[in-house]
Amino acid sequence: MQLCSQQTSVSLTQLLQRMQTGELHITLEIEGRPEDSGHVRLSYLLERLEVLQQSLNAINTSLTCQGRTLLHYRVVNASHNSPFRVVIEPHANENTDVDAKVEETHHRFFGELARFARREHPSADLSPDAVEKMAELIQWDKKRFSRMLIHNQSATVELGDEIRSAAQRYLADEEFSLGQIEGLLEAINLHGTRKSFYIYPTSGPTRVKCDFQPRMKDRVRDALDHRVRITGRKHYRRNQMFPHMIEVRDLEVLNVSDIPHLVKFAGVLPADLDTDAEIRRMRDEW
Repeated sequence: MQLCSQQTSVSLTQLLQRMQTGELHITLEIEGRPEDSGHVRLSYLLERLEVLQQSLNAINTSLTCQGRTLLHYRVVNASHNSPFRVVIEPHANENTDVDAKVEETHHRFFGELARFARREHPSADLSPDAVEKMAELIQWDKKRFSRMLIHNQSATVELGDEIRSAAQRYLADEEFSLGQIEGLLEAINLHGTRKSFYIYPTSGPTRVKCDFQPRMKDRVRDALDHRVRITGRKHYRRNQMFPHMIEVRDLEVLNVSDIPHLVKFAGVLPADLDTDAEIRRMRDEW
C-alpha cells in the first residue's frame, strides 16, 4: 500500500514529448438537455470543470505528499459542436522544486475511473478527499445534462448509469470505529443543521471532516486554529485506511507539550500481505 509516491518521475524530455503528442490531454464531453436545445448552460459547465480539476488536484496531492497540488491545467482546445468538448493539459506549477508527478496523476486519474466502471473499490491508498471528488465527478445531475464522458488517447469512460450506481453504492457502504484523531482545527461551517469543521492531521490524510452537535459550537469556535484531540465515531469507506469523517463526541485543545513528533508514513506493503487485515490493523494504530 503506497501512500506517497517516492519513485522518480519520467524525465523532462520524455514529459515534453508526451505533451506534444497529446498523450496527457484530458477531454471532457458534455451534451446539454433537449430543453436547452442541446446547449450546455455556462453555470453548469463551470461547476463540472471545477469538480474535474478538484479531482485531479486531490489525486496529485495524495501522490506528492505536499499538502497541496503541484499542478495546474491549461485549456488547449474547445468545441461547441454537439457534444460540447473541452481539452485540458497538465503543467507543473512555477517554482516547484519537487517532482510534480504530472504523468502519474494523469494515469492514476483514469485508473481510478476505470475501477469505478468495473465496480471495484478505489485503491486503498487513495485519499478520502480524492475518493469523494471522484465520486462527485461521476455523479453529475441528470437534470442538467443528457450525457457526459471523459477520455484520453487510450481510454474512454462514459459517466453513465452503471458507473454512477457503482459510486453511490460505494459511498453508502461504510465501516465505523470509535477512536481519536489529532490535528489543526480549521474551516468551521456553522450554517445549516449539520455543523462541521475540518481537522488537518500531522500524519495520514490531508484533512478529515468533523461533524459536531450545536451545543459544542462555542468550544469549537474557541479551538479554531489550535491543535486539538477529537474523540468520536470514525467513518471509513471500504478498502480505505483513513476515515473520511468523524462524529465528534469530545474535543480537547492540546498544549505544545502534548503534541508528539510524528513522521509521515510512506511505504509499500508486501505483495503477499492480506490487504484488508493490514488496513484494519493500521486503522487501529493510527
